Amino acid sequence: MKTESNPALADLSRLGLGAAAWSGAAALGTITALAQEMTRFLTDRFAADLALQNDLLACRDPASLQEVQMRFVTDAMADYVAAAARMAQLGVGVAAATSHHRAKDNGPV
Repeated sequence: MKTESNPALADLSRLGLGAAAWSGAAALGTITALAQEMTRFLTDRFAADLALQNDLLACRDPASLQEVQMRFVTDAMADYVAAAARMAQLGVGVAAATSHHRAKDNGPV
């Protein structure tokens, strides 16, 4: 369908949404990789949360309780930072994979 015969599509194309025509495969690959990464991260964090419960139950004094809590928070922060970096890298990958098409996307789809 030509955009000239459909004003709504022509408007979307002018807004830059015509990029979906060439970025679909790269975006789908990235969305899949992001979903896999998020699933892996959440699974690992859930396992760490369960381990925390066991570690907390094993504490016999306030000092060991504080040590377990501090270790958990430190590890969680490192995990979140690493996951954010991996997610950002995946985003950069899709931008790089699709950016060479942007110069060609000057007209209607």
